[in-house]
Amino acid sequence: MSLKEYEDLLCVLPLSTVDYAFAYGSGALQQKGENKSDKMVDFILSTSDPVRFHEENLKMNPSHYSLFRCVGANALTKYQTRLGARIYYNTHVRVGSRRMKYGVIATDDLNRDLLDWKWLYVAGRLHKPVLDVRKIVQGSMEELNEVYDPILSDDPKVVVQNGNVLQDGSTAAIYHRLNLLPSTVLNAIQRNWNKRNKWQKDTEEVLFSLAHRHDVSSHLSVAISSIVAPVAISQSLKNTVSAGFSRSVLYGLEKLTKMVKSMAR
Repeated sequence: MSLKEYEDLLCVLPLSTVDYAFAYGSGALQQKGENKSDKMVDFILSTSDPVRFHEENLKMNPSHYSLFRCVGANALTKYQTRLGARIYYNTHVRVGSRRMKYGVIATDDLNRDLLDWKWLYVAGRLHKPVLDVRKIVQGSMEELNEVYDPILSDDPKVVVQNGNVLQDGSTAAIYHRLNLLPSTVLNAIQRNWNKRNKWQKDTEEVLFSLAHRHDVSSHLSVAISSIVAPVAISQSLKNTVSAGFSRSVLYGLEKLTKMVKSMAR
């Protein structure tokens, strides 16, 4: 899709309070052997004023909401900002020949998730896709090069030679990278470490110990999972209410179909 096509989808929404809009997932990045025109386009809208956004959107697009719209903009905003990952989704919205799903999040909450991985939900969406990395890379090589080449070039601990990425695996380098992790991840690493060990350590001591271990990646995975799992469950339940029963069933069936197709390949 071109930038103009994304703008055409978003122009049906009230954008006066929207600071940023992101398209993510397989509907945004081309995958090898798949047609993006058949896919629902996923957006995240970051707004400086969620109440005003919902007020304006309820007037412009009441059909985008489930019957939950009857509670009004103030209650919708409280539901959005106090539960789950602090995002409110409207799904299966038809705009011309395309379908889109869009999530609304307060800009302050977006910043917390991107910088600190507070809920690692919206931040995770902007890390997507994960399972289909090879297909995404093969379908969008030029776009991904534009994103990652400058980052790798600026990293003194990474060398790119003939398409191969060589990374410093020394204890000092690992310790350095651990210290760069978002604060919520660091807190989870310390908490999980101290649960398993008799002698309590502060974050710096835990990271220093982990940097000397061969299983540092498994400790990191456990820490990230401890952030993601409870939020993912609560947000899924929250989405069921915001989408309504019929749209939730339709969305669930599409996800199940996609999973079955993926397993069959």
